[in-house]
Amino acid sequence: MFNMFRKKEQESFGLKNTEKYTPAFLPKNVEDGHTDLSTFIVGDYSLLNDAFLAARYAECESKLSPLVQISDEFTLGDMGDSYVNAEWEFVKNKHEEEVAMHDLSGKNILKARAVRIQELQERIPKIKEKIIKRQQRIDALSDKHAKHAIRIGKIMIQLGLPITALAFVADFFVNTEFVQSILYSNANMLRILVVCLCLMSDGTMYALGSMVSKKSDTQATVLYRILFTAFILLFSVSVVGSIAIRVGSMPMIYGSFDAKGTWISNETFTVAEYALAIISSLATAVTGALSFFFSVDREYYLEKECIKLKGEQEKDEKLCIQLESELASLEKAVDPMICDRERRKVAEANLEALRIGLMMLVRKLLALHQQDASYSDTMSESAKKLFVDKQAVDSKVANTDETQKTMMFREGREYKEAV
Repeated sequence: MFNMFRKKEQESFGLKNTEKYTPAFLPKNVEDGHTDLSTFIVGDYSLLNDAFLAARYAECESKLSPLVQISDEFTLGDMGDSYVNAEWEFVKNKHEEEVAMHDLSGKNILKARAVRIQELQERIPKIKEKIIKRQQRIDALSDKHAKHAIRIGKIMIQLGLPITALAFVADFFVNTEFVQSILYSNANMLRILVVCLCLMSDGTMYALGSMVSKKSDTQATVLYRILFTAFILLFSVSVVGSIAIRVGSMPMIYGSFDAKGTWISNETFTVAEYALAIISSLATAVTGALSFFFSVDREYYLEKECIKLKGEQEKDEKLCIQLESELASLEKAVDPMICDRERRKVAEANLEALRIGLMMLVRKLLALHQQDASYSDTMSESAKKLFVDKQAVDSKVANTDETQKTMMFREGREYKEAV
């Protein structure tokens, strides 16, 4: 329990405010759960715990019962005072240990607060500076809107990707029809070749468009030029290759079967057949151009950056408000030892009351055991004397404290006059 602090749980019910404290450790990272160190106080004193006090009375009654049972009408009331004083010393030592631990806990709380205040005073200006710089970037991007994008709620999808996917599927079926007329012996090789052709025509153009859209002044120029040239070259090869495949496979497409079932290709081709071959071969170029057109959208990435920055801005602004509120709470937080000193006075009053109460308990047990009115009156007088003696001691202590205060005041005034 000594290693624990007390953390406030505050609830509001209309005009009534109740405060409840629960055990908690000082957090290593204050921002985990947004724990406010201004709500921490030191732990409780055992002497303020009703269960602890009740246990002392029950233990005293249990241990002295055998002695009470053998008492008679001549037994004095102070018969158990020695045990009570010994038990009282034990409780007193426990209380002094708690006082020492409370002093240590109070110092730890104040030290943790000071460290946190310094951290917040250094961190808040940095966050504010970051917010200002980010806001300038947001203002510069506020008029940027994607040209080729689909918006579904807060989700924004660039058209380049779905268009490229559709183009890829279209090219796959078209290219498969022509390529299988040439390469029909190996189905796996056919699929691989067709996929590569689609990637060369559509994938390269989508990648090129995205690269052009994302290009910044800080990007390496050499690498950019190498990739740019490579994508253009691959696309050109796919277009030329597509034309060559279409024209070269015409004899395998246009012709007829003879009476024996043998394929006989046409020796000459009509203008329409040539036109169909050329148009179908240019489909690769068209799908690639569409992929490039819809993927080139610099403002899409700028708007996406703006949305991301706004999210970060909102998060940092919220964090800044929380940290400023925490800093204000810490700077105005009350010293936890002020409340502890008042509670300590009550605990020490309970300590003295416990000693008198245990002695009175012994006298009560003796009177109940004898069942004699005269003996009960004697025990009552003995208990009353305990209060009288306590009041005399308290009065003497109070007079001594007042005398010391008066002497200190006079010495201070004489010192000021001498100066």
